[in-house]
Amino acid sequence: MANKDEAQTWRLLTLLELGLYCVSLSLVVLDATANERLVGQISLQSLLDVFLACLVVVLAWLIYRKGHKLVDNTVWQAYFVLAGAIPTVAFMLLYVFMSRIWWWDVLLPGLAWRAYVLLQVLPAAMALWKDQPA
Repeated sequence: MANKDEAQTWRLLTLLELGLYCVSLSLVVLDATANERLVGQISLQSLLDVFLACLVVVLAWLIYRKGHKLVDNTVWQAYFVLAGAIPTVAFMLLYVFMSRIWWWDVLLPGLAWRAYVLLQVLPAAMALWKDQPA
């Protein structure tokens, strides 16, 4: 990285991405567990989720573009642990809360693309976070 301010800016963007990702994930889980929803119903919560999803993808693309060249062996080693643990925990949570999920057709595609984006951008985000200016 060029300087300390740039590194802090990318760390802030990485934290923003993480926060938006968590809110977007929470919204899709809430949507999938809402038993009062009608088929084809579009709610304000759904529209907010679509808006946040677009922001998540744009920020992920920016983080990937900046950080993918900075990924080294230590980042890959940590990434492989996380890439194995994150889907495992997700499947365990799905199993535990299976009886509360009403709308699998909402949940599964939402989780699938979010997992894909997370696993694609995670090494670059970790490298940006780790990178210390000289």
